[in-house]
Amino acid sequence: MTGGGVNDAPSLKAADIGTAMGSGSDIAIEAADMVLLDSFAGIVEAVKFGRLVYDNLKKTIVYLLPAGSFSELWPVATNVAFGIPQILSSFLMIIICCFTNCAAAITLAYEKPEAVLLLRPPRNPKKDRLVDTKLMFHAYCLVGMFQCFLSFTMAFWQLFNLLATRTRRLSLFQQPPIFNKETQNLLLFPAMVFAIVIVFIFCYIPSLQKTIDTTQVSLEHWFIPAAYGVGLLILDEGRKYAVRTCPKGFFAHIAW
Repeated sequence: MTGGGVNDAPSLKAADIGTAMGSGSDIAIEAADMVLLDSFAGIVEAVKFGRLVYDNLKKTIVYLLPAGSFSELWPVATNVAFGIPQILSSFLMIIICCFTNCAAAITLAYEKPEAVLLLRPPRNPKKDRLVDTKLMFHAYCLVGMFQCFLSFTMAFWQLFNLLATRTRRLSLFQQPPIFNKETQNLLLFPAMVFAIVIVFIFCYIPSLQKTIDTTQVSLEHWFIPAAYGVGLLILDEGRKYAVRTCPKGFFAHIAW
């Protein structure tokens, strides 16, 4: 809905996106969601980038929650409650959160818009929250639970979770991170390399090994987290495929 007069204010307030003219009345501007200062084409661009920012915020949260809280919380909780030895020390948890995850999470802010971004209906601001039950279910009950059971590989295979989190419902092949100017994110792989370098530094430098109680990882053990990471990608690709093929099905209903 577009308008600029006082009489347009109720309609602007009730519309999904109320757009007031920059030269309109103060009441219309106050009631509107958006103020148009340029051409009408700017409305589409504003909606696109607004949705993109919102989407990328959700992706960053979904990426950080499983490794940054749930899969690190349970080892501590079981240690306190049952005396089970901790898999990771407190210092190693800080390293995972502050070094291996932060750089990768920042790159998600630079993700390009998905092809279906403008095809979605307007969200309900009273129900579709930035962090809702669907997002929490995906982060804690799907990815988080998987990482909790396999947390010894977390610092490495969280990189595969980064690839899976790039899209909410499109396949990784529909939104490739490279070789496509419309969808590529060239910051993604440098961030992944940075995380791997941090792991190498803390695992293979003798002085740091003694300080934080780590040890060298043999070559064959690097393939174990890679296998679990591929498993996570396949799991999430299956979820996205179910959402796309059955838009009214169970997986679409709980999709974040």
